[in-house]
Amino acid sequence: MKWIRAAGLLVLSVLAVVALQAAVVADGPQGTLSESSRVFIQPRLISVEEGETFTVSVMVENAQDMISYGFEMDWDSSVLTVTDVTDAGFLLKPPTELFEPSAGTLSFNAFAPPPNEDGADGDGTLAVMTLRAMGQGLSKLKMHHVEWYHADDPASPHVLTVGHGTVVVDGAFVYLPLVLRSYGP
Repeated sequence: MKWIRAAGLLVLSVLAVVALQAAVVADGPQGTLSESSRVFIQPRLISVEEGETFTVSVMVENAQDMISYGFEMDWDSSVLTVTDVTDAGFLLKPPTELFEPSAGTLSFNAFAPPPNEDGADGDGTLAVMTLRAMGQGLSKLKMHHVEWYHADDPASPHVLTVGHGTVVVDGAFVYLPLVLRSYGP
């Protein structure tokens, strides 16, 4: 009888992880600049312990002549706090950074000083965020107002739709209905 209970818990755990991953994939990155450009959080799903400090990255794919960027992000402040955001060195020149945090939201901008004849191209890490798990639960890292500026037109931002991330803290799990049926005596 104990093995049935253990098997049921194992099946429930596997189903919870699959459901959570499916939800993250459904909420995945979508670029609006071009068919192949996108900005997203990596890793898209992370599980940590309460009190743990960890990092996630803001990534870009297929950037074209990027000279500066900015984004805002929201999260559940009862689960997480963001302690720092730093530029990761993707831009061709070291930028001036502006980090404005508050409870459950932040704004981050990185501006390369002029003149900017050329910008960064390709794929890479834009920024690294340091977070701390404050309480048990599940929190999305919802990015919005993501903009980057092109070297040929530094006054006009390119606005992107982004991929969000999800953080699971210490014992938070998804309940799924599970029916066990006895087929024997």
